[in-house]
Amino acid sequence: MFEEIGVGGFASVHFGRAVGAGGFSRPVAIKRLHRMFAGNPEVRLMFLDEARLVSRISHPNVLPTLDLVAEDDELFIVMEYIKGATLGHLLKQARRRGQRVPIPIDLRVVADMLHGLHAAHEAQNERGEPLGLVHRDATPDNVMVGADGFARLLDFGVAKAMGRLQTTARGELKGKFQYMAPEQIRGGDIDRRTDIFAASVVLWQLLTQKRLFAGSDPAEIMHAALHDPIEPPGRAADGIPSAIDDIVLRGLERDPAMRWPTAEQMVLAIEGLDIVATHGEVGEWVRQMGAEQLADRSSKLAVVEQSPLSVPETRDRLASGPHSGVTPPTAGAWLERSQPSGLTPTVEGSWPSAASQVSSASVSRAIMASQDRLGPEPRRWPMVLLVAGVLGVGALTGTGWLLVAGRGSGPAPAVGPAPTASAVAGKPSAEEPAPEEQPEPSSVAPARSGAATPAGSAATSASAEAAAARDRERGSPPAGGPARGAPSAKPGKPRSSLYSQH
Repeated sequence: MFEEIGVGGFASVHFGRAVGAGGFSRPVAIKRLHRMFAGNPEVRLMFLDEARLVSRISHPNVLPTLDLVAEDDELFIVMEYIKGATLGHLLKQARRRGQRVPIPIDLRVVADMLHGLHAAHEAQNERGEPLGLVHRDATPDNVMVGADGFARLLDFGVAKAMGRLQTTARGELKGKFQYMAPEQIRGGDIDRRTDIFAASVVLWQLLTQKRLFAGSDPAEIMHAALHDPIEPPGRAADGIPSAIDDIVLRGLERDPAMRWPTAEQMVLAIEGLDIVATHGEVGEWVRQMGAEQLADRSSKLAVVEQSPLSVPETRDRLASGPHSGVTPPTAGAWLERSQPSGLTPTVEGSWPSAASQVSSASVSRAIMASQDRLGPEPRRWPMVLLVAGVLGVGALTGTGWLLVAGRGSGPAPAVGPAPTASAVAGKPSAEEPAPEEQPEPSSVAPARSGAATPAGSAATSASAEAAAARDRERGSPPAGGPARGAPSAKPGKPRSSLYSQH
């Protein structure tokens, strides 16, 4: 969602952009409920009703609704964007220039308006049942006249229909007093003929460039609509054919039964005249009367359509040039989600300044650059554990070599009695400690003499292995083997040991 196009009592309309796969993109108009009404259940239901009702109308003279988005407790109606201006704005421009709207243009615009009203009156729900829809606010401000020459009815916010979520209280008036039918002012029953009265008031105003019902306050305006005589437009302005007077006056009958029964019948009467303008002629008039507004909106729309879609691209463009006067998107499948990625809307829905965007990007890049220069953070604990493990393994290895060297180079044990049967069987006797529990006299001496170094341990190991090899060649027990006096193994049978005998 981008910059505001217009604002009303309950909502504002903004530029929007819809995006899709494969680079699909199109401009849209987004109607946003005012924040002050976001928590009002009645207004929210009215907003939802508008989207739901318009979705049931498919006609070229009704502005279509594309999507309804609810996000962060806000409501958005996504509509087709029309290059053009409201009929109310075009009338003001004509008065400012002192120009009268050509009669053929008047007839064509109101004919389109009536076509849209008839489509709304004939709308049905999903079960094929008539909605009984009445616009109740068919005014110049709610008619968009495009540069293509087609007029489109919009803003069904106060429309009456069957099955509405929000209902109008008895005696409550909805709409603009200058265009209200007498039955609407009185709070009576209304139907499609109420909209025909409003469209006839619009046609009278276009033809004469005057207000039909004037007054300084709502009470005077309503009194005039109920009681003041209605004169033909040809009497209030020159050059209006009597056939047009007849069409307009029938639409302005205070008795609904005397009016045109349907909008379609009234539009057929208008189009039966030979002076109705073509849509091409209407489009040319719109481009002349609304030239200034159309140029301003085209420049803003160009910014919307050229807005970047990716995060890095967005930041780079913001850093190189400002995008003033545009507000970032906020929400929905059609909201460029439908929005330029990387742009964060502020609380009020305005673009953050280019300076703030550049500052944020610069800080991010500075942090990343500093991390690249310093490299990854050192992993201290794994290195400490690795060093401790290497030292522990080295200490155990050195101790083992010292034990072996102690057995091979230490003094021979004293001659003692022959081992007992329990010793031969691998079980310690009561008088003799088990081999694992015997003290190791050589385990301390090498440590005092420095034999615990890696070089000393290797030399001791080599000496022990050489001595063991010589003992095997001579057939004598190796160092650290059975004590003297122990029974030797019989020839031809393998020698037994404390760990091999069972």
